[in-house]
Amino acid sequence: MAYKAGVTPLSFAAILGGTLTPLLFAVAILADGNWTFDVNSLSDLGISKNETVALLFNSTCIVSGLCTSIFGFGKVMMSNKLDAASGVLMGFSGVFLLLVGVFTKADLGAHLTVAVTYFLLNALAIMVSMVSDYRKNRFFMFSFNIILILIVIAATFGYTYKGEEVVYVLLTCAWCMVQGLSLAFSKHYNTESDNRMVIR
Repeated sequence: MAYKAGVTPLSFAAILGGTLTPLLFAVAILADGNWTFDVNSLSDLGISKNETVALLFNSTCIVSGLCTSIFGFGKVMMSNKLDAASGVLMGFSGVFLLLVGVFTKADLGAHLTVAVTYFLLNALAIMVSMVSDYRKNRFFMFSFNIILILIVIAATFGYTYKGEEVVYVLLTCAWCMVQGLSLAFSKHYNTESDNRMVIR
C-alpha cells in the first residue's frame, strides 16, 4: 500500500476535471443563449460574442486539460505496462485539450489540429485502458467502457458530428470520474513484479 498516498491526490485530478468540466460547459451554454445542441460545436463557445462565455469555455478547457494530464501522467507510476501506456496517451490528450482553450476556432487550422489530436489520443487511451481492465479482471470498469462505447456508436446514428462531440465529451468526463474514484477509494491493490500498483 506504499503508493496509496501518492495515488489518491492524482486520482482527485480526474474527479475534479470530470466533475467541473460538464458543469462549467453547461454554465457557458446557458450564459451564451444562442448555442444549440447538434447545431453548434462546443468550440463555438470559445468564440462566443459574449466575452465572458468565451473566457469561461477556454479557461475550462485549459484547467480540464491540466487535470487530465496530471491524472494521465500520474497513472504511469502506479500501473502495469498497459495502464502506463493508457496513462501516457491520456496525459498527452490533456495537453491537447489545454491547447483547445488556447487555439480557438478563430484560428481554425490550429484549432482543428489540436482538437482532432485530443479526441484521437483520448479515444486510444480509453481503448488501451479497456484492454487492461479485461486482462486484470476489472469487470466493472470493463463493462462501463463497453457501455460508453455503445452510447458513442448510437450517437453517430442519431446526431451530427457536433452532437456526437458533446456526447463523447460528457462520456469522457464520466470515464475520468469513475477512474478517479476507483483509484482513490478502492482497496483492491496488488503489487506487480515491477513494483507498481494496479487497481482491480
